[in-house]
Amino acid sequence: MPPGLSGQRLIRAAALPEGELRAALSGAVAAVDADPRAGNASAVLEAMACGAPAVVAPGSAGAEVIGSAGILVSPQDASGWAAALAFLAGNREERNRMAARALRAAAQFRAADAARRLLEALTEAARADRRAAGAG
Repeated sequence: MPPGLSGQRLIRAAALPEGELRAALSGAVAAVDADPRAGNASAVLEAMACGAPAVVAPGSAGAEVIGSAGILVSPQDASGWAAALAFLAGNREERNRMAARALRAAAQFRAADAARRLLEALTEAARADRRAAGAG
């Protein structure tokens, strides 16, 4: 175990039942996604919605949503991953600040809000199409 991470456990979130998952994420040092090809940020957002900061690979979907609620680490930088996790585990104040930012950031991605924004965009596109058809 890298220095600064002794006493910490690694939990594979996919293996937990829903009720246990939220509790685990709420108390997690961080949510981790090292796959730079990860095309879906839903797992990272779910963790952030539970108050977990994120440590993710640049270029991943998670990197697009974390903002200041996490840390970016190259997928090839094993010592960087250990350092990021040790930093969060050993610096509760900063971890808690990132957790608060994670909650705020995740709230921006609620499904109902996304659906509303999509409907507004589609409605505006339809109006623009009707205007263009009438002008032609």
